[in-house]
Amino acid sequence: MRTPVTLLIFCSSLALSACEPAPLQPTALPFPTMTVGAAVSGLLPTVGVQADLPNLANPATAIAIASAPTPTPDLSVCPTPRSGVALEARPRSVDEGVERLLRFFNQGGTTRDLNAALRLRWRQVGDPSSPSADLLGGGQGSILVAYRAPGDLGILHVFACLDGRYRLIHSVTADGTEPPQVAFVGDMNASPPAELVVSRRVCLSADDCELETQILSWDGARLVNLLDAPLRSLELPQARDVDQDGVLELVVNLTSRGNSRTGPLRTGVNIYDWDGLVYTLSIVQLDPPRFRIQVVHEGDKAFSRQNYAAAAEAYRLTLEDESLRAWYNDETETVLSYALYRLILAYALTSDGRLSDALARLNAQFPLTPNADPAKLPPFVLMAYRWSDSYARSGDLHTACVDTLLIVEERREVLRLLNRYGSRSPTYTALDLCPF
Repeated sequence: MRTPVTLLIFCSSLALSACEPAPLQPTALPFPTMTVGAAVSGLLPTVGVQADLPNLANPATAIAIASAPTPTPDLSVCPTPRSGVALEARPRSVDEGVERLLRFFNQGGTTRDLNAALRLRWRQVGDPSSPSADLLGGGQGSILVAYRAPGDLGILHVFACLDGRYRLIHSVTADGTEPPQVAFVGDMNASPPAELVVSRRVCLSADDCELETQILSWDGARLVNLLDAPLRSLELPQARDVDQDGVLELVVNLTSRGNSRTGPLRTGVNIYDWDGLVYTLSIVQLDPPRFRIQVVHEGDKAFSRQNYAAAAEAYRLTLEDESLRAWYNDETETVLSYALYRLILAYALTSDGRLSDALARLNAQFPLTPNADPAKLPPFVLMAYRWSDSYARSGDLHTACVDTLLIVEERREVLRLLNRYGSRSPTYTALDLCPF
């Protein structure tokens, strides 16, 4: 079941060297054979029409199903549910609230009575509590309570019956007053007990928030996260059997094109699949970029990984694809000159014969005549001329970069122009612009 609480809420690039380049154009691939940590790109049908998919069974999934353990029954007797149990008055702290909820459950209080009391006595909205699937594997249902705790703290408590009494086994807190959302409760990986998919709101700033999701599973002592890496998104993930193999995947639909806080975002879908041990990112299917700066970012990610051929292709696409749009109205000359500067670097590093064409384009599009005012030219035009001249004289990459980066000190707007694209875009330092 899912909580009735509604919660508002992609991958954040903080350094170029830490980013994986995303494909610029999708390629149709079958559902992959899982390897821990592997990520491939492939076209997927629209989520929601899964009945039309063939049965592309995952071998790791088959192993997981075949080796699924038989749950050990918990023969302890939990408090007998009875109507009329009263919930104590609104607590003054989170701990006091936990104590009062535990007394209510251990006296036999029901979720129906609890929801009524939470609305009337604790002034909560909707039905904050709900019985869940068997999270412990002992035959007893757990109880989830998601509510606004004292101090305007959004919180989700997980209570379960152990040794005949209800106990608090897990809590998840959110940034802000909205409680964490339960996206799914049930057996996801064909290996009891059930899993709990919960997403909490996390905020980089007061107006820049997203969802952080976990797949929680009982390991015999506590609830642990089955995801092998942090998962943050703007959309609430969904548990779906994408490949029709009897094991649910976690599907993250990327529908937002971005805003002034995040910067431009790639739309598409990410799918996390069970490999027998953990849920790991299995398929990344991104739509083609819409904005020039997105293609530049992909080029810079490839450049940072020394894949200069791929980087050059991204910069060339930025310069030649007229369907790409500007994110800011005043960026066109800046982005094009930056892409041309980086293209010159990439061609020089790979001894590509097209370097002469790129230099000719620089002279034609941004001529540096004796009468030209350098202050009125984009700084990346000056960097392109400085690097080309210095490298032609010295033949040394480091010397050329040292000379070129002097312009970053002279033109203070260089980093600002690159770092204004929101919290989900790369953050540049001077060394990123000429890293030799």
